[in-house]
Amino acid sequence: LVKGLIEIIVVVAILYFQVMDRISEFKKLIDTDVIKAFSGDTLVMSKTMGDWRTHNGTDYAGNIGDPVRAVNNGRVTRVYDDVLWGTTVEIDHLDGLTVRYCGLGKGSTVSEGDEVKINDKIGNLSEIPAESADGTHFHIEAEKDGKYIDFESLLLA
Repeated sequence: LVKGLIEIIVVVAILYFQVMDRISEFKKLIDTDVIKAFSGDTLVMSKTMGDWRTHNGTDYAGNIGDPVRAVNNGRVTRVYDDVLWGTTVEIDHLDGLTVRYCGLGKGSTVSEGDEVKINDKIGNLSEIPAESADGTHFHIEAEKDGKYIDFESLLLA
């Protein structure tokens, strides 16, 4: 019985990693320019909030309703409405990498548990209350093992 259970677990694990294979190259989610870069530990002025803070993401210009696409294969782990960041989708892209897609239109997104492939539409661009003074744009954050990293560095890897 135990041996049979172990065999089933191994097969499920193999199937999971075959389906969830991350592609080595990341794709830019929206084909526009960066309007605000990741700041790391450097404080930058927030026009909307009127204070100095780190900018943990990368902002890309866009228009309300533009499609936002997955930057790589992964599994949707969270979909939620945030008072500062708007509708947000978090995707586990494996190897300790989580990408947070902020400012999506309410009701336009994928659902928790969905598997996505690179370039799949995950939602439509909407508004980001915490960065409204910066104009319409898309905000993406990447965390590797719980630490913020520059999303643009994934495009160069």
